[in-house]
Amino acid sequence: QPLDAIMRVRRADDETQARLQAAGLTVRYRLTLVPQFIVTGRGQALLSLADAEWLVGVEADGPVHTW
Repeated sequence: QPLDAIMRVRRADDETQARLQAAGLTVRYRLTLVPQFIVTGRGQALLSLADAEWLVGVEADGPVHTW
């Protein structure tokens, strides 16, 4: 089952996006102010990048609710 994740990276550039896509992730958004990508993919693809030197952190992406 696909997971949605926020991947914080050192640089949100074309090279990093290509690495994410090569790992099997679908890039939904690229954010450059705080360098990160919003991705969808299998957990195994996310884990395969866990030790990458350009990856700062990964967190689950989900709906935001305001009341």
